[in-house]
Amino acid sequence: MVLEKTPCGVGTVNGHKVKVMTDTGSTTCVVNQSLADAEQTTGNYELCMLTDGVVKRFPTAIVEINTPYYKGTVKALCMENPVQELIVGDVSGATGVEACYKAEVVDQSEVIGNRHEVEC
Repeated sequence: MVLEKTPCGVGTVNGHKVKVMTDTGSTTCVVNQSLADAEQTTGNYELCMLTDGVVKRFPTAIVEINTPYYKGTVKALCMENPVQELIVGDVSGATGVEACYKAEVVDQSEVIGNRHEVEC
């Protein structure tokens, strides 16, 4: 298997340091549910079509993020095991992949190998 470079940067969710990626094909943000505080959950759910075409229902939360792609408060889908702890979709005010060239780009093996340990 050949490992490609994935446009990932370092950011924060509610002050917790995470690796973040942008997905300009998505219309929403996604956060690992463990990073959303209970009082941030909205009580609402939204449907999301995953890359394999399966549609699932996920709870939403309002979280504070600081990333190379977007900084501020966003509504995010809360998932148990997203491909990255934070995924910034094509939401209003977000920058695209070009921001990753100004930020840190990491090898997928670093991301897959230890998702909770972030080095700068």
